[in-house]
Amino acid sequence: NTKNNGSKSNNNNSNNNNSSSSGRSQNNKSSSASLTTAAKSGGKQFKISKNSVPTVVAGAIANKIRAGEMVSLLSIGADCVLIAAKSVAIARYYLQNDDLDAYFLPEFTQVTFDDGRECNAMRLNLRFHKKIKSAAAIVAEAVATAARATARKAAAKKAKEQAEAAAKAAAKAKADAEAEVAQKQEAEDAGSNTTLDGAVDAETAN
Repeated sequence: NTKNNGSKSNNNNSNNNNSSSSGRSQNNKSSSASLTTAAKSGGKQFKISKNSVPTVVAGAIANKIRAGEMVSLLSIGADCVLIAAKSVAIARYYLQNDDLDAYFLPEFTQVTFDDGRECNAMRLNLRFHKKIKSAAAIVAEAVATAARATARKAAAKKAKEQAEAAAKAAAKAKADAEAEVAQKQEAEDAGSNTTLDGAVDAETAN
């Protein structure tokens, strides 16, 4: 009887362990399924290959995140996973000026090919959030904005002064040209008058 009770308790313990492990596996499956659904719902999934260029993939990721869309990267093999991780890192750099930051939640999944073969893969589900600026960053940005505005005003003032100086120089050159033409005209008129006076005096003498 003691042996039977012991075997029964062992069986009960094994059943409890099996049920708990199955519960954990179901929870893991459900959490993975929820991540997959979140990544695919209204989002874009990029398939990463060995020929994918990280900068190009990063640009596509940044554009989708700026549009507020969900993005996921599907990779098969260590090389492709490395390319996907590099793409996310570069995308974070692209999003700095937009005050956005991105991170990813990895999950293992299976991919079924057209011929029925199955293969293990990794999906990086991207998430993003708005950056919270520190007080120092806000002050530095305000100072930089004020400096740019001052520089623009100074450049505009200098351009205006140069334009006014050019206009004055053009007006002076025009006035000098007109004065020179007038002087030439006066000289020609004086010469013609002298010639006429000489001709009149000659006729009078005759």
